[in-house]
Amino acid sequence: LHAAGLVRQDDTRVMLRTRLDDLSTAALPAGHRLDRLGHHGFADLVGGFRGSSLAERQAHGERLAQSPVPFEGFALVGPGGVPVACGQVATEAELVGLYDVFTVPTSRGRGLALALCAELLEFARRQGSRTAYLQVDADNAPARRVYQRLGFVDAYRYHYRTPAGARD
Repeated sequence: LHAAGLVRQDDTRVMLRTRLDDLSTAALPAGHRLDRLGHHGFADLVGGFRGSSLAERQAHGERLAQSPVPFEGFALVGPGGVPVACGQVATEAELVGLYDVFTVPTSRGRGLALALCAELLEFARRQGSRTAYLQVDADNAPARRVYQRLGFVDAYRYHYRTPAGARD
């Protein structure tokens, strides 16, 4: 494929945690709380964190609202009532996916993503989930370390190929 001018992009890892009944608790830091958000509220928050346009945030909210898989979005709110991270879970029978985990750059390196994800997994476990998965960019070493600390392991990898010089 490379010889045909198709270059690799978006190297991704799908990670798996086969059991949720052995979760370690990671309490939220003092002064932080977890707030449940509706689909559009969550899409607006994560889109704002990422710098997405209003149209992109609205489309994301609609996709979540119309999805046949139930999504639950959460904001990790810090002291002063300011959201500092977010994430969502998608549950299907005993399977839960973690999606859109994001910590604002000024709050990174403080264990917030670890505590947030532990809370999301515990929420899913209480709802009946037994196995968890997520996908992450292969080169996102900080996120991969968080997920590994939570017991996730690489299940498989994938990437896309596009013509050299093509736009995303």
